[in-house]
Order: sequence, then structure tokens, then C-alpha cells
Amino acid sequence: INAEYMGQLASGFTSVSLDGHKQSVEDLQWSPSQDNVIASCSCDGTIRIWDTRDGNAPEKMKWEADVVDINVISWNPHPDARQFLASGSDSGVLKIWDLRMVKRQEITPISAFPFHGRSITSVEWCPMNDSVLAAASDDMVTFWDMSVEHDQEATANHTTMNPDNVPEQVMFIHQGLRETKEIHWHPQIPGVLIITDFSGIHFIKPYNWRSLIA
Repeated sequence: INAEYMGQLASGFTSVSLDGHKQSVEDLQWSPSQDNVIASCSCDGTIRIWDTRDGNAPEKMKWEADVVDINVISWNPHPDARQFLASGSDSGVLKIWDLRMVKRQEITPISAFPFHGRSITSVEWCPMNDSVLAAASDDMVTFWDMSVEHDQEATANHTTMNPDNVPEQVMFIHQGLRETKEIHWHPQIPGVLIITDFSGIHFIKPYNWRSLIA
């Protein structure tokens, strides 16, 4: 990674090289609370946290997030939930990480959901509710409420679209997509999500959107 940021030099810019990932970097997220801190994920299976102010040792945190490619990450933007990072990988597992636990070397996700079954291509926290996020895989987009308590043993078995096998945290499922690439919440209109896939651009608003942002 090469990160460029505005410095105090006469030229106006300085450059910091963020070296560490062994394979291609798939996604980047600026910290919602620290303007010099970046999170990155890679095909090497790791997630790393960088401080661009430290030119000598910018890598501050690193952990093995999966044995396959990590495609996407999303840093929770809400003031009371900025310790949470969501990730999606080629394994189809949606994971939630508590950065406070990573600092203590407890590098296991606080939640892991193998529900999608296929590569997760996009994930994003809702800007209007700190416990809600959306995730996308090839043919569907799911809406999750992480404030719902769950049984860890039961969650491990949620791997199919059987109605009896849907995790309690899944609030809505939108299907019928093809090769979904990106999802983004509308920052002003509650409950609206924009989706891009092979066929074009879609706007959706779940019928139960009020419960998602309550």
C-alpha cells in the first residue's frame, strides 16, 4: 500500500509506504475517529491497521482473519461502536471483530456467520443504526441486526437458505441478483440501499426498514 497524505512540508505532500501484505490488497477503510489511521484487508487472509504518521513502523495491528481471500471490510462509523470492524471473505463467512480484543491478542471474531455460502463481495454498516449492516454475495443481499443475541452453536449450522436455518440476526434477504459487486446505504434516506450487479443498478428498501433503523 502506498498512502499519501497532506503534510506540513513546503511541497504540501509526503508519502508513506505501508508494506506488509503478501498478496493484493482488496479493500481499505479510513478510521471513523482517527484521521491518520487506515484498515486494510488482503488476499493473504490478514487484516491490518496502519498509522500513516509513523513512517518507520506504520503497521500497528495485524491478525489472520481467514485462510482465504478477505475481500471487503467495513469500519463501524458510529461514535459508540467504532471498535467494531466487519469483514467478508471468499469463504462466504461474515465476521465481526472487536478491535479491543485484537489489541489483547484475542484474535477471534466476536461473531461469525457462514450463511452466505459464497464469496462476500461487499459489506457496509448502516449510517443510521450502529448495530445494522448489509452484506452481499453473488446472488443476494442480506440485512443484519447484530444487537440480536444468538446461540454460537446454532449459528455454526446456519449455512443454507432453509427458512428454519436463517440466523436470528438476519432481518431481510433480497434475492434474484447476479454477480453482485457493491452495496451502499443512502446517507439521507432511511432504509434505502443501492446495489450494483451484472444486470445494472438497483435501489431497494426493505418492507421492514423501520425496524432496521429504530
